[in-house]
Formats: sequence, structure tokens, C-alpha cells
Amino acid sequence: MTVRTRSLLLVAGVPVLVTVVAVLAVLFWPGDLPDALVTGESRTGSLHTMTAVFAVTTLLFSGLLSAFLLRATHVDHLVRALLAAVSVWQAVYLGVVLVGTVAVQSGGARTESVDGVLIVAFVLAIAVAAAAWFLTPHDDPRPPASSLPADASRIELADDETAVWTRTASSRVGVAVTTVGFMVCVVVSAITGTWFPLMIGLVVLVLVGSQMTWRITVDRRGLTATPLLGFPTVTAPLAEIDYAEATTVGALREFGGFGLRLGRKGRTGIALRSGVALEVHRTENRPLVITVDDPETAAQLLNGQIARSGRS
Repeated sequence: MTVRTRSLLLVAGVPVLVTVVAVLAVLFWPGDLPDALVTGESRTGSLHTMTAVFAVTTLLFSGLLSAFLLRATHVDHLVRALLAAVSVWQAVYLGVVLVGTVAVQSGGARTESVDGVLIVAFVLAIAVAAAAWFLTPHDDPRPPASSLPADASRIELADDETAVWTRTASSRVGVAVTTVGFMVCVVVSAITGTWFPLMIGLVVLVLVGSQMTWRITVDRRGLTATPLLGFPTVTAPLAEIDYAEATTVGALREFGGFGLRLGRKGRTGIALRSGVALEVHRTENRPLVITVDDPETAAQLLNGQIARSGRS
């Protein structure tokens, strides 16, 4: 079984399994259920409507992610793990919300809120998504990189010489957008009188905000990019780099946003702004693009490390 097939089992197979189990559980629930189930503050809905919305949403979302995984030419472990975690999270979260909402109202029990169900669903979904991330199979061994192009700009390094380049890159636009999104959650929470949107906003603020500042380092091992929280780390081992160069990118035009992004033609990007960027050409046509100041020096040092390794 290939790495992509095993990854597809996580991205699509687990959500389908969760959907089937959740739908069967609520449709054949042993206790009596009210005609209208409480789904939130001052909101009710029928069991069949809730079940249909859950099934369609889960299958459509996981289907879209699976289609991307199937169509992409080369998908790194980081991207596949992210797809698996997101797909599994939404399936488990919605599935637990559906089953939990039915469970707390069966047998004639009355409730005015399902906040407890939402908390359990949120925590359980994160735990299962984390498991999906770590269960995502790693990449097969990559073929050795080709020789460094003769015209690639480089820094000449002696065999015993140590050279390190490091920079911190941030996105002011991304931080501003994240802050505005959090404030919207605060307003919604105040208007509706529920705290759950605020909790979601805090989690999103931490996760997304941490992707708006990265530390990029180039040394004899290759390239390492680490976000504010230290996870996930993006690496490009020297043995998998053909060459590096400075370039110019448009964050919105080429990557559709800011932070860790997926671009066209297999490009992985840490797009924190539009402008100058470091582009690392990796084996099997897997470019890595990082918007950072002084990309020329970073590219020259990477090329110098490659030349010193004997691939000049």
C-alpha cells in the first residue's frame, strides 16, 4: 500500500466511518426522543435534519480534501498530516455533537443547553485529530538531488568553515486579520449569550496567530523553518535540495492567503507577505517558498553548502 493510499484512509476513510457510526447510532437510538431537539441557546431542530446536515457536511468536506490529495502531483508528509488532522477533526467533532445532543435528550430528559456536549466534542476531536497527524505515514525515501547548476549564485565555503544564516519573518496583515476575527467571536458571544464562540475564537487565535511569525535558519543541514509555537516545523534537508534562489511572490495571488499555505503545482509556501522570498527547489519538483528579508544571502549559503557537499 502506497504512502498516498494510507494517507487517503485517514483523510477520507476515518470521516466516512465516523459518519456511518454516528448516523446509525442516532437513527436507531433506543430511548424516546422529543420532536424538536435543543441544538443551542434558543435553537431547536429535528433529528432527521440534524443527521442530514451532519452527513452531507462531513462527507463533502472530507471529499474535497481527498480530491486535493489525489490530484496533487507531490504531497509532503506535513501537508498530508495537516489534511488528515483537519478532516478527522471536523468529522469527530460534528459526530460527537450529533450523538451527544441526542443522548442528553433521550428518555424524556429536558435540557436548555448542550454546552457540555460541545466541550466534550471539541476536546475529543482534538485528541483524535492529533492521533491522525502522528499516524500519517512519512514520505518514502527521496531520490538524491541533482548537481548544483553552474550559474547558481553561491558562497564559497571551506571544508572546516561554519556558516549559519537566520532571520525572523512576520506577517502584520495576518496578525491584524486574526485579531479582527477574534473580536468578531467576542461580539457574537456577547450577542448570543454563549461562551462557546469565544472559546473557538481563542483556539483559532492561538493556532493561526502562531503561524504568522517564523524563524528561518540555513546551515550545513539545510533549511529549517519553525513557527512561534514550535509546531509544525518545516524542513528541507540539504540532500533533497537541488538549488535555491531569491524570487518575488504575491501571497494572495499565488498562495491564497498568509501563513503556511499550499500553492499551485506542488508548491509549499510560508507566505507572510507579498514581496521578496527564498525559493528552495527540492527533488521531485517540490518547491518551498518563504517570504523573508535578505533571501539572496540565504540562497547563496544554501548553494554554498550544496557545493561543499560535492554536488557542484
